[in-house]
Amino acid sequence: MELIKYDETIHPEVWLNKIKLYCYKNQITKKEDIIEFCKSMIHPSINVSKANTFEEILNTLKNDIFFISFKHSVKKKLQKLKFDPKNKNYIQLINIFREYCYEAEINVEEQKKLLLEKLSEDSFQYYFINDNLEKIKSLNDLIIYFNQSFLEQQKLIRFGSCITLKHVATGKYLTSCN
Repeated sequence: MELIKYDETIHPEVWLNKIKLYCYKNQITKKEDIIEFCKSMIHPSINVSKANTFEEILNTLKNDIFFISFKHSVKKKLQKLKFDPKNKNYIQLINIFREYCYEAEINVEEQKKLLLEKLSEDSFQYYFINDNLEKIKSLNDLIIYFNQSFLEQQKLIRFGSCITLKHVATGKYLTSCN
């Protein structure tokens, strides 16, 4: 695992978890030692000398002006994200969407709006999510409804589908296919 100095290019919580993991792998287990190690891995332009807990370190990092810039850059990445309904690997898109929403600390109302912007207004996914907006209370709910929209779409009879009906009394088949 590569050691990362905190330089405002990663979310503070993600960075802190990586540092903790690095410390545990290298048998640095005392909380005070890990805190001092964290402080030594933060760029000197950010003053964390008075921080004595992980929470204080995180608060200092999140209040730094560059964290705000970091969140804006992640929002720009999120806005550039494209959804291709023909691509069957929508899991990758929703995973990146989730990661960016977390890193930019976007609230659930804005998450719903952003996901709808990624979808074509005439797509089934757009209608399905839009019809269930009031039920969506978290990012997990949003992802569940997004995934569920694909399952529901498969149940639809679309233009060009062939339907065969069997008459019960005569046993003959009727079709709607040309």
